[in-house]
Amino acid sequence: MSWQVVSTIVVLGVVTTAAYLDTVSGRIPNVLTVPAVLLGILLMTSAQGMPGLLASLEGVGLALGVWIVTGLLGGSLGGGDIKLLAAVGALSGPLFLLHVIVFGVLAGGVWAVVAALRHGLLRASLRRLWAGVWCAAATRTPGQLVEQSGGLQIPYAPAIALGTVVALLRGGSI
Repeated sequence: MSWQVVSTIVVLGVVTTAAYLDTVSGRIPNVLTVPAVLLGILLMTSAQGMPGLLASLEGVGLALGVWIVTGLLGGSLGGGDIKLLAAVGALSGPLFLLHVIVFGVLAGGVWAVVAALRHGLLRASLRRLWAGVWCAAATRTPGQLVEQSGGLQIPYAPAIALGTVVALLRGGSI
């Protein structure tokens, strides 16, 4: 069995488990993500040597970059979500993770709109978002966008899991 098949199986297992746990408990435990990051680094390094190590670390670095950017925007992703992205990045490298992030953001956006509709918060959320965008553009302080979200929180691991599956189905290989 090739290392890509093993990585794909591990990634799918980790994101599926994280999606379930995040939906049920609102948490993604370190006991799931941290070993996956270490396994990804070990697996990529043993399969590809130094290029594999660098690709794995670049995947983790991309996840940390997402953490920094979302932190500047008000911290819309939790630590478990970032560690989940780091695990996917360590197991797959930065290019695949970039696809996961793009498809995950799209899935998370749809998920957020559906959740806002279900809770009757869509109109108020859009109004706050519009006002926040104008305020951020005028004052250059984007951190206020998320803080004014009205308290609706959704688990994001399912969006990451869906982004992973879509990235795989669209021909992305680990």
